[in-house]
Amino acid sequence: MRNKQALESEENDNTSRLKERIRELESKLNQYEKSISDLTSKNVTYTDVLNHVPLAMLSLDTFGYIQFINSTFSKLFDYAQTNQNQHVHISRFLQFDDTRLSEKISRLLDDHVQFDIETRISDLDASESYFRVRGISITNSEHKATAHLIIIGNITQRRLAEKDLILAKEKAEEGNMLKTAFLSNLSHEIRTPLNHILGFLELLLMENLPSDDREEYTQIVRGSSDILLKRIEDVISISKIETRQMDVHNDNLAVSEILHYVFNESKRIQHQHNKQHLQIILNEQTDYRNLIISADIRKVHQILLNFLDNAVVFTSTGQIELGYFIENMNGICFYVKDPGIGIGSEFHESIFEHFRQVDNSPTRVVGGSGLGLAIANGMAKLMKGSITLDSTPGKGSTFYLHLPESIISVQSMVPSYNQSGIDYSWTDKSILIADYEPANFNLMKMMLSKTMVELHWVKTGEKLISHLNESKVDLVILDVDLPGIPMVELINKIKQQDRQIRIVIIGNELDFEQIQVIEKEQVDHILFKPINKPELLHVINRQLSVS
Repeated sequence: MRNKQALESEENDNTSRLKERIRELESKLNQYEKSISDLTSKNVTYTDVLNHVPLAMLSLDTFGYIQFINSTFSKLFDYAQTNQNQHVHISRFLQFDDTRLSEKISRLLDDHVQFDIETRISDLDASESYFRVRGISITNSEHKATAHLIIIGNITQRRLAEKDLILAKEKAEEGNMLKTAFLSNLSHEIRTPLNHILGFLELLLMENLPSDDREEYTQIVRGSSDILLKRIEDVISISKIETRQMDVHNDNLAVSEILHYVFNESKRIQHQHNKQHLQIILNEQTDYRNLIISADIRKVHQILLNFLDNAVVFTSTGQIELGYFIENMNGICFYVKDPGIGIGSEFHESIFEHFRQVDNSPTRVVGGSGLGLAIANGMAKLMKGSITLDSTPGKGSTFYLHLPESIISVQSMVPSYNQSGIDYSWTDKSILIADYEPANFNLMKMMLSKTMVELHWVKTGEKLISHLNESKVDLVILDVDLPGIPMVELINKIKQQDRQIRIVIIGNELDFEQIQVIEKEQVDHILFKPINKPELLHVINRQLSVS
């Protein structure tokens, strides 16, 4: 009986232990299932994170088979993410084939040599794309590689920025060299005429100097003064163009008058460069003799004179031609053609840049500041025009000034501008010059000495009005800096005295606001210093004819 009870007790104990073991196993199983669920959830989370990384990522097993690619990699290389489940070896990935990157990946797989390189992957659509690629090995606690990770970042924008910086640096260095050459050249171009002026002025002070020598020295001083003034004006002009402070003042004028002015100035240019043997011809289109355009006439003059000056300088023998033709029905194109040394095509653009000359060397034969064409090009653009050229080394050059939509009309108008040999006579006319500086008055007095005009001079605005109260005046030549009465008020007072009085303003380059005021107050003409005698005579003749 006791044995039976012992056996039953033992069985009950075994049953209890078995049930307890089953409960333990069930508990552990639940823990394992929860761990697997957590790992799966974490894997999904990591995948989501990697798919949002802006870098292309590729995971390889230790044999080189693709385990994982993120969405950035898929988009960059047009490679479906589903392919990662097909057990594809990296050697079959064609975009890396025969590239520097392929070699690096092979060494990573074989020898665990990690890398960090910048390279181009040519099979991509963007042929100029650059990439930074890193290859690293993932190791376990025993430092054995369990996988390899390839990380690819697009650095195209950075490389292009670096390229732009290098180009900008090179251009800045080139610009600095050009400016250095320009300043050295400008120093020479200023000192040379200044030395001539000082030297020959000292000779002119000598007593008993023969009249022929005196005349020759005077001409040298005048020529050197013109050169010095031109150099200073070039520096001022290029500064105004660069700082956008140069204004445009359009006026209506016959094309023939523009051409005659430039043509007559050519004699001075020839004398200045000792090239009197050159023949300069004026090719006027007789069908368009009375063509009227609207443009900044002073700038047109300056551009064409620059063309002509270059033509004379770079031509040894032959004929230089000045002319124009009609473009696109309502535009005009002036040109200067020469048979000189010509310009190579590689310089056709650079000669219009600041401080540029075809020959910048210290031993060059021809002088100049290197600003003339840059100034001309800037002025043309301000007038909504352009400058082009045709040139071949050894065969000469033709420079063109294009002024689109500049033609106003064709009028019955007889050209009379600055023709050589013309005699102006204004015996019945009276001109009042209002200028504080005696030197300016004396200069105009000498220029007008042969015109028989009645000439008067006042130094202030108050004296100008007082003179108008006492005497009849046909034309007032008014300096913009005349002291006393402000310019606008003074112009109004003159008009109140007599609406028929013509007013010509003389001054240096006027700023935009002054030009607006002058246009508003209906001043009849603007002349800019330095005063040119033929231009002064022509302007006065036109104003007196109207009055």
